[in-house]
Amino acid sequence: MQTALEFHDSVLTAVYWREDRLTAELDAYLHRSTGRPGIDRGTGWQGLVRLSLAAGGGGGKADDLPLDLSYGGVEVRGKKFDNVLPIPSAFATPARVTLVCTSGLKIVLAGTCLDAVLVGEATYVEEFTGQESSGAERR
Repeated sequence: MQTALEFHDSVLTAVYWREDRLTAELDAYLHRSTGRPGIDRGTGWQGLVRLSLAAGGGGGKADDLPLDLSYGGVEVRGKKFDNVLPIPSAFATPARVTLVCTSGLKIVLAGTCLDAVLVGEATYVEEFTGQESSGAERR
């Protein structure tokens, strides 16, 4: 079973420094599937995801947390993950995380490497029937 974070439908709950790492925590919507999470039939879950960037920095004001996300993406090694990121993920090269809030606020985090992990257990939410040409359908 594979798991992926869907930035849309997730909530940014914390941004903080710990040692030399910039960390963002999301109350995340997660797709689980035996195929491609977020595309193929599977299930939807809710859980805490921690995105941690070494030697990180960023831009945008995340003062009024929590913030509902309408979009997010990760760019690493020239590869883009558009709105969906495999969990867990570990990239040992420079990474950039872009979070767009439903308010229009854009937050950009960058660092020399990125770790994305589920913290604790996720809670089952729903069945996911898979994507159709018009977009994702949840039931």
